[in-house]
Amino acid sequence: SDSLFIRMCIMLSDNKENYDYLFSKGKIQTNQLTVNGFKLYADGALGSRGACLLHPYSDRHGHLGTLLRPKTYYDSILHVIADNGFQACTHAIGDSANRTMLKLYAKALKDNKNTLRWRIEHAQVIDSNDFHLFKDANIIPSVQPTHATSDMYWAKDRLGAVRIKGAYAYQQLLQQNGWMPLGTDFP
Repeated sequence: SDSLFIRMCIMLSDNKENYDYLFSKGKIQTNQLTVNGFKLYADGALGSRGACLLHPYSDRHGHLGTLLRPKTYYDSILHVIADNGFQACTHAIGDSANRTMLKLYAKALKDNKNTLRWRIEHAQVIDSNDFHLFKDANIIPSVQPTHATSDMYWAKDRLGAVRIKGAYAYQQLLQQNGWMPLGTDFP
């Protein structure tokens, strides 16, 4: 890391080899490099209709999108991540994926909710009844404002007039913990 000129916080992908490596090695921390977490994926994107929704897409009857792994997988691996003291950062776009991960996070974090800084990456569509779940378990919504501007031409078609109010709801997310990181989602 002597050749790094910017500070980088790296998340390892959700796979057995990465878990085995980092759990045996421990957190990596230098002046310029931090490796202390794992990136999971709960669902796909809203544009491709892969985001996992509570109710069908407004523009595709009967289609809910997809949770990428069984809930039991996420439940199990999140407990392992928490028990080893690492950060979990999960891509969640749809309201169903967000609800699922927020509830599983709260369960896995138990007594560590103020120290591990777990994040939901994107937190793009949130059911109006679920915003409080971020605050309740001290979960960080990490959002990318450029998604709102790139998706604005078709997001309402996917979600409908009512559900769109819980999408890209940055003010409501900001109110949960009083702060919110922003990013671009581009390297």
